[in-house]
Amino acid sequence: MKISFIGAGNMTQAFLKGLDRSFFEHEVWVSNRSQAKFDMLDYPNITTSLDNHKAIQNADIIILAIKPQQMFELLEASRMDIKSNAIVISLAAGLSMRQLERWMFPEVKLIRFMPNTAIALGIGSIAVCNNQNVDASELILVKELFKPCGSLIDIDENQFELFIAASGSGIAFVYQIMESYIQIMKELGLNEAQAKSMIIDTFIAASSMAKINPDLEDLMNRVASKGGTTIEGLNVLRASKLNDILMDMCQKTIHRSQQLSEELQK
Repeated sequence: MKISFIGAGNMTQAFLKGLDRSFFEHEVWVSNRSQAKFDMLDYPNITTSLDNHKAIQNADIIILAIKPQQMFELLEASRMDIKSNAIVISLAAGLSMRQLERWMFPEVKLIRFMPNTAIALGIGSIAVCNNQNVDASELILVKELFKPCGSLIDIDENQFELFIAASGSGIAFVYQIMESYIQIMKELGLNEAQAKSMIIDTFIAASSMAKINPDLEDLMNRVASKGGTTIEGLNVLRASKLNDILMDMCQKTIHRSQQLSEELQK
């Protein structure tokens, strides 16, 4: 198959890092408007091009990995290059399948991906939805190709904003919590290296154990014995407005995503 990434930015680079060798047995193209980002793509059997038309022509799978604001211009110039049975995957936040169909053609086989950056390590999450033109075997093919990057989660398109708050943007929210925790440990006496090592290891341990046992209350109870040290800290968290803060964080993220979608479709 010919598989083409349009755009050589962070998401394309993350995907290429997370994919396994079998992916590169296909004819893989990456196009971009400037040469500089190609220097970061040190992979075998990749064809790079400054010409989107060459990358899109005869491609079996096309991954649109450009900014949403650039999408109309790209598709206006290149939609005639998309062959009728090609599968088009959009990574663009805020652009609905209906809008993308208008900018291409109604019969296009279209899939939306919403990934987070952990796909580079093979432990990412990718929200997935598709239009009615993609049949079951084609969806299975795409999922098999991208499975090495992490979990592919089927959700309704109208829930993509929730995925952004939980996982797409959510990964940055976790980094902020980690950073605050590290700062507190420094203020209490640890040096920066010690604080970072301890807190990062703590988050890795907690998420790894939760992956095995998703009963979070049970996991907390195993750490927090009655009258012990952990329960004192947990009681502070439980009495705080943590849930209100997280709810406000999610709602503002979702609202901004909806705003961007409305702006892009004007």
